[in-house]
Amino acid sequence: MPKKSDGGRLDLLENFKPTIEADLAIHVKKIEEVKLWLTEAQKMHPSFQILLITGPSGSGKSICLKTLAHAMKYDISEWTTPVDVDLYFDDEYDFEENRKDKKGRRPQKALFDNYLYKTSRYCSLFSTTSETGKLLLVKDFPNSMLRSPEEFHDSLERFRDSSTDPIVFIATDTASKSLDVAYNLFPATIMDSFQIHHIKFNTVSATLLKKAIKRIGSIIKADKEMS
Repeated sequence: MPKKSDGGRLDLLENFKPTIEADLAIHVKKIEEVKLWLTEAQKMHPSFQILLITGPSGSGKSICLKTLAHAMKYDISEWTTPVDVDLYFDDEYDFEENRKDKKGRRPQKALFDNYLYKTSRYCSLFSTTSETGKLLLVKDFPNSMLRSPEEFHDSLERFRDSSTDPIVFIATDTASKSLDVAYNLFPATIMDSFQIHHIKFNTVSATLLKKAIKRIGSIIKADKEMS
């Protein structure tokens, strides 16, 4: 990682991260689709409460949503899967004799349900006051639910019946159907049953990529420490 003149570290990802809509290297049509959904979600219309965004890796799915949501004063709460629980406690091999008893460990589904329930009802002491409301974001799906899609569908039904906040699921396209989150967790029957809105991103075009590189170059040129 590059260093600043004072010896500190430069976080290039943070420096180059888009902060406004004009910075996004994404097709304007997709930006407008996401903006429209976020606007409709403010009205709490039942058919606009759940959004699925899919597309190839690096197509700007997450940064587009976060940039637009922040601009619209949404308070984003993102789920992070506690992978250590499954990897350490739920494997079939016991490599250590003094391994802790896992009876007291809560399964991933319970933790995920708890996130959906509490996030949509309680405010965080560490979040800033939001004019628009909360927006739940899930792009790191619990491993247990990938193995058992019915668990995810049960959690989704519980959320729909009890929450008043919109939620966005982001899934990256994969070549293998067995690893494809959208294919396994969001089949056509679930999309129809839960009235899930779907926005599909495409690969970033060469023109938009040049735009992003040009913007990065201007940032480096304007910052003496980076240049």
